[in-house]
Amino acid sequence: MTTRTRGQRLAEAAAGDRLAWSKTRRADAFKGLGKLAAFAPDLVLTDLKMPGMDGLELLRKIHGGGNDLAVIVTTAFADVETAVTALKEGAATT
Repeated sequence: MTTRTRGQRLAEAAAGDRLAWSKTRRADAFKGLGKLAAFAPDLVLTDLKMPGMDGLELLRKIHGGGNDLAVIVTTAFADVETAVTALKEGAATT
């Protein structure tokens, strides 16, 4: 099995090399982190504002473990400072 970068996985998915996809949803970021290894996603889509752990902290924890997993952080409460922080922490730009 070859190791692909985050960008390669996203490009393959966008190009249609992946004909099937699956999803899972967790009640909070802590539960999501607990299932991350077992589910092995190519992408994490998370909200910024969540109880317990916000999306930026989740992003840091995912990437802090040496994982180059693509993480998209969404929010209805946008501000430039938070967006810049998310990008510096490695949020997906594609």
